Amino acid sequence: MGPARHRSVRLLFLKQMRALHNPVPVLVVSGMPNVDNVDVEAEALSNGAFAFILKPVILAELDRVVALALAADRQGQPRA
Repeated sequence: MGPARHRSVRLLFLKQMRALHNPVPVLVVSGMPNVDNVDVEAEALSNGAFAFILKPVILAELDRVVALALAADRQGQPRA
């Protein structure tokens, strides 16, 4: 699957999550660290992702973002 296909699948998933009656926060993790992540991050966040996390994932950062997402979800906030 090429990058364009990955992008369309990712966008479709984010749009479907937003359409749910009670959507949950979605964290997007990069496929690999590269320069294109700036565009991918902006695209993910503008389409409803709660956060975008770069690889390699730092577990302490992932834990912090998950805690923020859960807290925001409990308070009904769309994202940080």
